[in-house]
Amino acid sequence: MTANSSHPLDPVKPGHIKIVRLAKEGRLARGDLVETATLGTCEVTGISSVDSLTVKAYDGSRHELTGIGWASRARLVETSRNDAGESEEADDASVAPAPRG
Repeated sequence: MTANSSHPLDPVKPGHIKIVRLAKEGRLARGDLVETATLGTCEVTGISSVDSLTVKAYDGSRHELTGIGWASRARLVETSRNDAGESEEADDASVAPAPRG
């Protein structure tokens, strides 16, 4: 499965994930929206690794999306505080671009 950043109105190709909405630019985290050809638009509910997301579809069903292929271009970032400085769950994580260099 690969990430797709095509035009917002283009349909999602099978095996791709389209980023629909990010709360923080450049970082995928819980609560953000992604879209797949099979599930449609889903909310990210967990990030297990750079290549594994848990999502909740609009019908309430939960799905594990694996083999995304971001490992070479992204890194897993552990977070313990949100932007307002409030504590969050210890297992909270987001996927951010890997540093270049």
